[in-house]
Amino acid sequence: MFEVTPYFLSEEFTLVDASIAPILWRLRHYGIELPKEAKAINTYADRLFEREGFILSLTESERELRL
Repeated sequence: MFEVTPYFLSEEFTLVDASIAPILWRLRHYGIELPKEAKAINTYADRLFEREGFILSLTESERELRL
């Protein structure tokens, strides 16, 4: 599903993507590592994290979650 379209079941960024991004951003902080079979989800997450709006939305403490 994450390999078919750039965003969650869509060619366009939607509210669903905006809702999922913070969860994916925090996975590493909570020690959750996705298996190598989840490469499509990691690629999707990276695509979300690269969006200017996402970057601008992060607080300093949220940025530190992924350092």
